[in-house]
Amino acid sequence: MSYRWQETIKILIPGFYILCSICMGYFCTHYQIDKDMCESISKISAILIMLILLGAFIVGYINEIISGGIEYILYCCGLPRPSRLVLNKSFKRFSIEKICDLRHKLQLPETGFIDNAKAAKGLAQAKQATEIDKYQEFYYQAVLARNLFFGHMSSSVLLTIIIDWSWTLLLSVLFIAALFCWQWWKMNLVYVKKIFIEYLK
Repeated sequence: MSYRWQETIKILIPGFYILCSICMGYFCTHYQIDKDMCESISKISAILIMLILLGAFIVGYINEIISGGIEYILYCCGLPRPSRLVLNKSFKRFSIEKICDLRHKLQLPETGFIDNAKAAKGLAQAKQATEIDKYQEFYYQAVLARNLFFGHMSSSVLLTIIIDWSWTLLLSVLFIAALFCWQWWKMNLVYVKKIFIEYLK
């Protein structure tokens, strides 16, 4: 069993993001920092760094479990899967030229609408018939973007509780959330498209 560095990155970075957001909220509400506290922190800086890394990994791991579960529930509730969007040519930017050949090879109708269930089955079939290393990088990027999106949303709720609500905070949260959400969906579509292209070869 090989453990890629991307496995750690997609957990650790969102974990750091959540912890930093909480710390930022704390310091925004506590303007005065005790001098003795700073000296104590400097003495145990090495241990503190290890604890922060461990904390960020645990928080990021929990965030990944929750975000993965929410993503699955959203698909079950009818949110279009990336494979469905690609197979139905919903976006020209992520469309495949030989889409009829792809549908035929996946034993799907060459014309007409494909729902989430058929799209998921087709994607699973394509994955099993291709080498995962050729598109694994796109998978990690998609998961990282998803974890950052849900990590941002959860940390935004915590920030609202800690430092109270404001229009500036709300607009900032929505803007960053839109960026993370777009990156998540874009990388999902790129990932799925890459799998189907490999399957057609």
